[in-house]
Amino acid sequence: MNGRRAAIVGLGVLLAAAAVVGAWLAARRGGGVAALAPAEAAEVARTRNVALGALENQQLDRAIPALEALARLLPRDPLPVRNLAVARVVALGDTLQAIPDESLLPPAKDALDALRRGEGESEAWHWLQARYDLARRAPAAAADHNEALAAGTGRGAGRCAL
Repeated sequence: MNGRRAAIVGLGVLLAAAAVVGAWLAARRGGGVAALAPAEAAEVARTRNVALGALENQQLDRAIPALEALARLLPRDPLPVRNLAVARVVALGDTLQAIPDESLLPPAKDALDALRRGEGESEAWHWLQARYDLARRAPAAAADHNEALAAGTGRGAGRCAL
């Protein structure tokens, strides 16, 4: 695994851990997994484990459908939306070395748009959007996101840079 890809996957894993804690807190407030029947909660837990394990191992053909299923099951949970954006950007490959398969760009953009709707222009969104912009060969747009990260203008800013 090269360093850039490892950084993206590492970010996804860290974001996943934060989202799990957020989901637990949301569940304690009357939503999320706690609102599901026991069998449904078990299925969500299994799907979440599959999704995160597959994402960590870059098995995107397994991670993406599992994350999409989680997003449908738990629409208020930020974990599937954020990690689906990570998976879609990782699927673009090493955007600095090769031109990605053009068919991968629209699903990545959709995932990034969903992430932005869910959490605004967060640090994670800027970072992933910059990678997407590099993949679509829009270095000026990527630079704008890097500048936002450096300036600390994203929600949660100051913890990562491209």
